[in-house]
Amino acid sequence: MSLTDFGGVVRRILSDAGVLLTERKYQALARESMRAGKRLLPRVLANCDVGGPRPGRAAATALGLAEPVLARVLGYGWQQASGLSALARTPRAVHAEVARLGAVFNLGITLFDYLCDHFPDRASALIARVSPESIEAGLKGQRLAVAPGEDPAVDLLVRLIVRFFEGSIALGGNLQDRQAFARLIHAMYHAERFATVTRRTRSRPRFEVWRELSRKSALPLQAVGMLALLPLAEIGQSGRSKMLTAARLAGEATWIADDLADVREDWEAGSWSRCLWLLARTPGGLPGDADSALLRLVDTGIAAAEARRLAERLVRLRDLDRASGRVLISSVQVSVQAWMRCLPD
Repeated sequence: MSLTDFGGVVRRILSDAGVLLTERKYQALARESMRAGKRLLPRVLANCDVGGPRPGRAAATALGLAEPVLARVLGYGWQQASGLSALARTPRAVHAEVARLGAVFNLGITLFDYLCDHFPDRASALIARVSPESIEAGLKGQRLAVAPGEDPAVDLLVRLIVRFFEGSIALGGNLQDRQAFARLIHAMYHAERFATVTRRTRSRPRFEVWRELSRKSALPLQAVGMLALLPLAEIGQSGRSKMLTAARLAGEATWIADDLADVREDWEAGSWSRCLWLLARTPGGLPGDADSALLRLVDTGIAAAEARRLAERLVRLRDLDRASGRVLISSVQVSVQAWMRCLPD
């Protein structure tokens, strides 16, 4: 059996379910995303600059990333936040600001996750500067210190977090929604710290691991959904429920797709993921290398089952999103399809 079976199984199931974009639609949405990201990047970096030269370039270089990667991540976040705002019917006056904050949030959590996965020594410096207490203070509107340190990547992340909190506070929101938003942020932060210290090679596939994986990967879009709700003075229970369900489905879909695409990367980083957690709980457990893990994911049916779960989330999200012109489902589909192009072959 060749490794092409893994990618082939997943793509075939998604294609049969009718949840993949046409190539033309995918390319159009991907170009729109990149244009948005390039438009936003200078402003985002300028807002994060406290005097250092080219903080974005310095941070990208420190992480081994090219600046276009930052733009692409911003663009996907902008698309998803725009889709959630359309579904929530966020007031037009603040729609653009919610989309911008969604872009900043996506860049921040992506860099946070990347730094923790690939630079564990530097992650400790980040966590020392971004503590539960500082997050709580930021969520309450208190000014946080952004003085530059020795690591440009950590500096950029701290500034992104501070600017994001400032922007979210400015959106307003009732006490109930602000508390719900704060709980999501704290849960994601705890999950990221948990993932940083809980290595696959030194832990068992406990339920706690699954719970924190879910919080780390599925909650971000729920948090962006809450951003879209904050400016709404009144929204009926039906509209609120629809919005939160859509954000949950979108979050679960991106979690599944991301982890399917990153099996080899997660293996080599010693990290847990959905696929590897599920595989570890099969009778044969985890094999000794990434290639064997990919083959066993096909043999055990896990790859196919995950693809079906992904398709089911996308179908349900598409049905929920009809009234808003399917802006949200398109934004999720383009991200999913980008990950599907990265499936191990």
